[in-house]
Amino acid sequence: LIKDAENGNKHAMYELGKHYFYGKKGFKEDSKEAYEWFKKANAKGSVMGMAREGACLLHGFGVEKDEVTGMLYLGAAECQGSDVAAYYIGRYFYKRRENPNKKMLARK
Repeated sequence: LIKDAENGNKHAMYELGKHYFYGKKGFKEDSKEAYEWFKKANAKGSVMGMAREGACLLHGFGVEKDEVTGMLYLGAAECQGSDVAAYYIGRYFYKRRENPNKKMLARK
């Protein structure tokens, strides 16, 4: 997996990022390393990488928090069919916004 990721395989980059993020498959949990792999996967055209990079930026996982850029990446990934991006967008509006209709907004 590491060799494939280092050789530019966007799917391997994304998977490696997940392993670092969650500390699975023998990898030590490291949100900074995870963010870097998600960013690389995004740069190679991975919609899943874009969604995870956006989520990291939105919440400050392994990188300085940047809600605007995070939401831009999440929105772009969601438009390309990412369920992960749709989840994070819905969760963001449900939990972060002070709006009496926030439950309704999260469902849309």
